[in-house]
Amino acid sequence: MAHESDLTLRYVTEFQCTGGDCPDHCCQQWQVIMDKATYEGLEAAATRGETSLQTLRTHVVKNKPAAANNYATIGMDDNGSCPYLTADSGLCGIHRDLGESHLSPVCTTYPRQLNRIGERTELSLSLSCPVAAQMCFASDTAVDQVGLPPELVANEKYFYSLEQDEDQADPYYQFSDLIHGILWQILNLTEYPLASRLFFGSYFASRIDSFFYAGTPNFSGDSLANEIDLLVQPEILADWHQQFQQTAASISLPMSIVLPILVGRSRHQNSLSEPLADIWRNYNWQDQKGATQFDFSEVEAQYEWRRTHLEKLFGVEHDRHLTNYCANHLFRERTTGSKTMLTYLQDLAIRRAILRFLIFSDP
Repeated sequence: MAHESDLTLRYVTEFQCTGGDCPDHCCQQWQVIMDKATYEGLEAAATRGETSLQTLRTHVVKNKPAAANNYATIGMDDNGSCPYLTADSGLCGIHRDLGESHLSPVCTTYPRQLNRIGERTELSLSLSCPVAAQMCFASDTAVDQVGLPPELVANEKYFYSLEQDEDQADPYYQFSDLIHGILWQILNLTEYPLASRLFFGSYFASRIDSFFYAGTPNFSGDSLANEIDLLVQPEILADWHQQFQQTAASISLPMSIVLPILVGRSRHQNSLSEPLADIWRNYNWQDQKGATQFDFSEVEAQYEWRRTHLEKLFGVEHDRHLTNYCANHLFRERTTGSKTMLTYLQDLAIRRAILRFLIFSDP
């Protein structure tokens, strides 16, 4: 049932799957969970000859133990793609032959995600979908919060990825909507560069970290209110920004976090394997398989030169892309998914750093 406070982001209201025209389709590199009703419907259709019985028997495996919402799994074929993907059109064979009603909830929903916060429903999109990412990054207004049209969530197979009760006794959850709103306001202080805005949020999180976390016995409403009051004082934020700007940041610290993460990803077959291989070749760097310590000094030097020059050319556009990415993440992933707000923002900072490296490094 639609609620007047339901929310989404502006670009989400305009999103449409491009199907076979997608530059990087979603029918690959993962396992698709199927609920019992969907499996039985597909099995019945295959038995009637309406779709391939052989594909069902070969690639769809019942889970052990099987549950109603986690009944079976569609495994990928030898090429890493869904066995129901049609080679000629790039479309789903189940959707083509049987209709959307026979798709699993995962396939029906992706790249959409529904969160329920009290009585409010929030619809967001995963930026692993290239069309969603392109739309998210397209303009300054793409990530404006707008009312959620009921027809966008009318499909009965849509499920909530997060359901959070507003009346939970734990203050960390009870005040999460307030904190979420504060972070959203900080992110929209566009008179400051994104790095400063993320610093404001992280500094605020560090100041409340001793009494505001999941399961805290030390919560103080007055202390939280006092810290929030600082964030609405322009002179305080201006002072924080100035201090942050004067801090000499070494590129070695973020690179020491980002590069080992990406090396780990490139050692396993996934969607980043090919672009990462191109990046390492571009930097003339070779991964010593099995090594856990790396010399990234030449990569760091080349990257710093590359970043300096590219920011002069694309700085404003690049800042918008990263701002919109952070806004989409904040809207989609609630702070309560982490034990502390500071942990949540540290994770976001690492994500941003990885994205910056990939954007400036991809040849």
